[in-house]
Amino acid sequence: FVAFGEWVEALSAEKSLVLAFDDLHWADPSSVGLIEYLMALAWHNPLLILCVSRPDREAPYWEVQERAMADYGDSLVHIPLSPLSSDESRNLVDSLLQTEDVPSEVSRVVLSRAEGNPLFVEEVLRTLIEEGTLIRDESGWRITRTVDDTEIPDTLQGVLTARIDRLDEEMKRVVQIAAVVGRVFQRYVLDRVVDDSSNLDNCLAQLQIAQIIRERSPEPEPEYIFKHILTQEAAYQSLLSQQRKAYHRKVADALARLFWERGEEYAGLVAAHYERAEAWPRAFRYLQRAGDAARTSFAIKEAIDYYSRALQVADRLGDAAELADCLSLYERRGQLLVRLADVEGALEDYQRMRELAQVIGDKKAELRALNEIGALQAGRRDFVGAADFFDQALALARDIGDQAGVADSLNRLGGFYFNTGKPEEAQTCHREALESARALADNALLAASLDGLGQIDLLKGRIRASLDKYSQIADLPRRLGGQ
Repeated sequence: FVAFGEWVEALSAEKSLVLAFDDLHWADPSSVGLIEYLMALAWHNPLLILCVSRPDREAPYWEVQERAMADYGDSLVHIPLSPLSSDESRNLVDSLLQTEDVPSEVSRVVLSRAEGNPLFVEEVLRTLIEEGTLIRDESGWRITRTVDDTEIPDTLQGVLTARIDRLDEEMKRVVQIAAVVGRVFQRYVLDRVVDDSSNLDNCLAQLQIAQIIRERSPEPEPEYIFKHILTQEAAYQSLLSQQRKAYHRKVADALARLFWERGEEYAGLVAAHYERAEAWPRAFRYLQRAGDAARTSFAIKEAIDYYSRALQVADRLGDAAELADCLSLYERRGQLLVRLADVEGALEDYQRMRELAQVIGDKKAELRALNEIGALQAGRRDFVGAADFFDQALALARDIGDQAGVADSLNRLGGFYFNTGKPEEAQTCHREALESARALADNALLAASLDGLGQIDLLKGRIRASLDKYSQIADLPRRLGGQ
């Protein structure tokens, strides 16, 4: 966020800058978080931010919008859009047909059916033209038969579905597969999914002429977008359930090959298609990878969502899901829930992690779970419970001969003693941990041990000794190779 913000400030320092964001009801939490961060920059920079969204209370953007309206006062202008009036709808019809001499019967039907929805106005006109009811000759636009005789569905979804059905079979299949890929789709994905790609480019060209799709980017590989999300939804809904699953599987397989070539950016997309294909083993694997990729890029909420979906898929797989994988998912999700201060959720995950560790006999994982549970219990001031978990962790680490685990448990126990007013006991723990950490040459454990001892020195007024400990911490990366 900071890097992007600095870039925006640099641009706005040269000249006033407008940032426009559309379809924010579809935006992911990280994108919404970035937009909220950028809003704060508008206070001190020549920056205008335009946000367009449906009024969807379930979307992540809704909360940001509500906060912005409360926080920014007169600096924010909220413009709710109402349906077009009759006069506005007539003006739109005139504009679309590029004439003011529109047959009155056409205006009447369009206005009665569209009810002020501009997309509906456009699609009703397109239906009349495609069916030959409204034609253009040298004298202008005219109707060829009574407009009421033309079957125009009563809903926008119905009009869009009828348009899809009027396509020839080959074009219809291409647009349906494209709808499975998503609102934005790439030619190379279609090329791997359609039965016969020899006429694919012609179909894509015809769909552009029909204004169902448009080219979004020609390079490095052609990418297209449905002109409107509702058109994509209509094409998608025109497929039978089993057809959708089959195409989702083909799309996922095609994207999976690209995943290996291009890295983690495709993991979430691949996972989503395998989920919809109900290919559960593959969905499980890719959801884990997507969660790890989101976590690496600090998209915490998205990572939690991927891990949660992976655990739901594991429930579907039953005995086919590896318990070690599930254990790891609970641990990783628990770590992220701690960052979001969801103590109860994290405790549940670490408890489940501990149970699975006991089932599969993974003592080191059980040790990690005990330490994390103890830390969370201490954080909510359940000191008796925390001490019990730390003692269990230390005993287990000694029992299995895990020196790194012993040092970690001692440091955690030392921190617990320090925070509960027992500096002598804390010092004993940190000193023993320091000896193990030095023997292991483990940077993280060395830093934790020295930090604990430095706090004790500071508490007792030994300022020079405390400064020496923190100087050693600062020197660790250089002295131990930056690891």
